[in-house]
Amino acid sequence: MKYTLLLLIPFLASASIAGPIFPGRCMIYAPEFRKPADTTKGAVFLRQQGIWGDITKGFGSTGDRYYWNISTGGIIQFVEWQHSAIYLLGDYEMVGDQHSNIHFHPRGIFWTEGILFADKIGNAELHTGYINRCHHDIDDLELQTVGNAEERTLIYSSLLANFVWRDVNISGIRSDLWTQFDWYVFKEDYLIPAPAQLFSTDMSRLEVSLSVGGKFDLWKLGDVMTYFRGSGITAAYNKFKTFTFDGRAELGVQFQGEGTAMNVYIGYETLQDDGTRPMPVNSHYPYIGFRFVGKNIGL
Repeated sequence: MKYTLLLLIPFLASASIAGPIFPGRCMIYAPEFRKPADTTKGAVFLRQQGIWGDITKGFGSTGDRYYWNISTGGIIQFVEWQHSAIYLLGDYEMVGDQHSNIHFHPRGIFWTEGILFADKIGNAELHTGYINRCHHDIDDLELQTVGNAEERTLIYSSLLANFVWRDVNISGIRSDLWTQFDWYVFKEDYLIPAPAQLFSTDMSRLEVSLSVGGKFDLWKLGDVMTYFRGSGITAAYNKFKTFTFDGRAELGVQFQGEGTAMNVYIGYETLQDDGTRPMPVNSHYPYIGFRFVGKNIGL
């Protein structure tokens, strides 16, 4: 019950407020530790690596900025002990509108790079380290149908602590849960044209954020399963004078292979500041998509 309440809190908040955008918000990195039957002793180097990928088609996002959304990322594990590990992660998210003769026009990329230390603590896993995040524009030298002569560059890097709980039983439903706290230590928000004054949710004023999420297995037949995935993030800006919220919900079918899981899904996302325009732009849109996640890479 306590896990259920933890996940419901962000969804009870108003959908008109938002937080920072993470490329990996559609899944959570969580490389598995050695199995109990693994008798390997001491440190093992470069034991795990893997990738994930995601493509979604949005409907009705503001300015069609999330008409196309293509993400990919992965991990490389440097060293692993019996109950801990150090690994590198990286991902990117390309967003594009339909305002071109081929209905595919890239507009911006969100990047993530980081190094994390993972440790098993009882029934939970702690993943902690440093993450660099940034956004850069694409194709902004040509005439734009929406947002002409606009640019935005973001940097919002953080020290983080992420807790993951696997195989949690909630009313008979197998679930994976996670929560993450980020303290932003380096942040910039470059806007063209520059506003006369900073907005309350300007990324240079970002302080901390708290994310929660979960994946819930609903129905299973062999290697095919339906699932619900939900996540939310609340963020504090401007010396904790402004608090914001983002939400994302997804219903899908998962096909589990020997080395990769494949998801086909529908979902809905709410964003106040979608990170792509100088003026904070609110965007709420449904989407459909396809994703693959390498074995032992994430949830």
